[in-house]
Amino acid sequence: MDDLSLGAVEWAIRHSMTAEQCVRIERLARATAASQALEALIGEKVVDLTASRRCPHCGAVGVVKHGLDDNGQQRFRCRPPLGCGRTFNALTRTPLARMRKPEIWLAYAEALGERRSLDWIHAHLGIARLTAWRWRHRLLAPLTLQPAPMLSGIVEADEAYFLRSFKGHRGWKNGAPPENRPPRYRGSGAVKRGLSSEQVPVVTALDRVGGLVEVVLEERRDEEIITAPIQSWLKRPPASIAPSNLSSRPPNRKPAACPGAVPAF
Repeated sequence: MDDLSLGAVEWAIRHSMTAEQCVRIERLARATAASQALEALIGEKVVDLTASRRCPHCGAVGVVKHGLDDNGQQRFRCRPPLGCGRTFNALTRTPLARMRKPEIWLAYAEALGERRSLDWIHAHLGIARLTAWRWRHRLLAPLTLQPAPMLSGIVEADEAYFLRSFKGHRGWKNGAPPENRPPRYRGSGAVKRGLSSEQVPVVTALDRVGGLVEVVLEERRDEEIITAPIQSWLKRPPASIAPSNLSSRPPNRKPAACPGAVPAF
């Protein structure tokens, strides 16, 4: 579009369009801008894949271009006999693979970053709540694979216990329960008193500069409940670990800490 045509559109928006028409133009402009930004990101992925020529399925080097799909995206093929012979596009093996409605992906990512609820996303983006919930899990799954930050200086650590949940497990009905206990009803507690195998320990540790590590343990390990799971995230020389719930511990249980630990106040 040349400058003369653009000026005519701007004049029409300011002087001759109704409020409803302005809203439609605004939504169209947002969708177009989001689509162009997404095309740029996919194009960058295509360039990287063309340069590396590595198959995301088998890892073989020898990928060649294989035409376009119905959406106009570049497809690739891993050439046999060195490769697997499968075809794919730039989004294969990514959280965006086979996702529909690409025009609202960026808007959904912004809503996710703003901690919007599923009801808000359903009302403003026009997708079903179940779709929004599935997209959330898709986009957040890669974050669990990122390495945790290293902790340094004074480190405060604490553990919390959560009841093991087997809600919906078919073993409760077919005679093969996942645990040797009757099923719990909503709001009920553990069968055994105190801390037991029915509870899952979760250790959280943070330092004074904002580093945070959370570890889910398979079982309770008493004295090493705090120090053992987070040792691999401590910088050397070893940092001081300060249990943050000293006042709530039983008197006969010693707090776990590294040498030179400083209590947190």
